[in-house]
Amino acid sequence: MKNYYIVKQAFFFSLLFVFVACNLTETNKQNTIDTHQGYTIKGYTNQSYDSIFLLDKDSLVINKSKITNGAFLLKGTTSPQASFAFVTFDAKMPLHSFIIENEAYNALFSKNNWMILGGDLNSKLAYFEANKTNLLAQKAKYYAQYKADHILAPKYYKLRDSIDNIATNNLFKFIEDNNTNILSLYAVKQTTWPIGNLNTLQTALNDSPNNELKQYISSLKKKIKKIEKKEKINRREVAPDFSGTNLNGRITSLDDVKKNKKAVLIDFWASWCGPCRRLTPTVRSLYNQYKDKGFDILTVSEDRSIDAWQNGVREDKMDSWNHIYDENGYVAASYGVRGIPHMVLLDDKGRIIKNKISITELKAQLKDIFK
Repeated sequence: MKNYYIVKQAFFFSLLFVFVACNLTETNKQNTIDTHQGYTIKGYTNQSYDSIFLLDKDSLVINKSKITNGAFLLKGTTSPQASFAFVTFDAKMPLHSFIIENEAYNALFSKNNWMILGGDLNSKLAYFEANKTNLLAQKAKYYAQYKADHILAPKYYKLRDSIDNIATNNLFKFIEDNNTNILSLYAVKQTTWPIGNLNTLQTALNDSPNNELKQYISSLKKKIKKIEKKEKINRREVAPDFSGTNLNGRITSLDDVKKNKKAVLIDFWASWCGPCRRLTPTVRSLYNQYKDKGFDILTVSEDRSIDAWQNGVREDKMDSWNHIYDENGYVAASYGVRGIPHMVLLDDKGRIIKNKISITELKAQLKDIFK
């Protein structure tokens, strides 16, 4: 069966070659006498269809032709601006897409294969897609060699990365070369973009007159950033729970503090820590700014004595929020604290937004959370 399929494929492309050569010759002959300024789509199918239909980009029928002995001719005029179009033989059949302009096309359809050749932009797209397919085939070949232990991992990764770089450069060049026509937007829409590559492309197209393309890229960047932000949030780890003695001699736990809160700051602090105490006015200001919006703080003392801890809290006027005493340093150890000040910001689900967040980052995060 495999050999039979290969023979059929070979027959199709052999027939295609002869067909196109003949049609191009015939087209050249008729160009001297044909004054038609629109499009012509000459073609052949070896399937038993009665008619062929031409559809516009909205899938509305704009032309049709009878098929006689497998041959057909679609002839008409389209907008001067190129657009995507489709051909089909039946409403239940797949749509075959191409770019239609007021130019000559040659088409060939078999049961499992089809081609529509001709047209300036259609030809450019076909050439680009053929190069892309060729690069994918090379990658597949190297991967197969790697899996079969015919090449070692370092060589495979080098070859793979080289092909990826070529593909990326080809894509950028294709979009830039076609930035004034529909091919650029089509290529952008068909690609999965890392945000870095999209930034580079946006810069390269800064002077392009194609506002639709530039607006789409700007919109796409916003969508990607939202997706990446959501993915980053979903990867957050839940903060380990802990508890300790509070200023009133009772037990306070992180679970108690974070209930119904949009953000919680765990602040590892000590009265002997000068940098900690210098940050206190800023932390207090942030607490007062956001406490009524769902923000709370749990300060974990690393003091050497309870008296020093309690006196420091009173001196720095920090008793408006929650405090516990980390008597043996177990809480600090569970959060990887190697020195203080050390602050950890949690989200509304008790997940760690950032462990060891700076005061500048803390301000920005709170502003974003409570905007």
